[in-house]
Amino acid sequence: MMNFEELDPTTRKWILDEFNAEQSQTPHFEPTELNPIGLAAFPDLMRQAIQHDNIASLAASLSNSSYWKPTRTYYRKGKPITQNIDPTTSAQRLAHSEFTTWYTRGMARKLKEEGITQCQVYRADSAVQPNCECTSLEGNTVSVDEIYNGHRAKYFPTPNQGAFSIPSSPFCHHTIRRLTV
Repeated sequence: MMNFEELDPTTRKWILDEFNAEQSQTPHFEPTELNPIGLAAFPDLMRQAIQHDNIASLAASLSNSSYWKPTRTYYRKGKPITQNIDPTTSAQRLAHSEFTTWYTRGMARKLKEEGITQCQVYRADSAVQPNCECTSLEGNTVSVDEIYNGHRAKYFPTPNQGAFSIPSSPFCHHTIRRLTV
């Protein structure tokens, strides 16, 4: 279970403000594995999780099979591979990725509003294979602006694998905390 150290009403407010701001933009991020029914349901399910719930409840809400495309295509060594989508596994991955992404964005906004310019990257949960690029940043002090501006920088609106972003990938277990003195 992810340990979001400041998942309090104030942080949830900033998370929701940031989520709603992104949703009001065109284009805004839309999970590619969701079908039109899932895309229509996603914003409200995400808002519910931001305001009152957590990753587990978001994953449960998203696991409805009517929300998902039957297959997804990805590329390995330049060759397309089509794979069936398992709604439960895909819902867990999406819930983890989105909730962690939005917690990090909201926390960065909260720190900015408080005039705090530096934060620390930390592992909020153990990982089966702790191999994402954030592992090398664990414990490092980073700029709050860099975290805030790195929101989705690796994959939206234009893919940029060289961009700095926390979390760095789906199932990344890293986020940020305020520095303690």
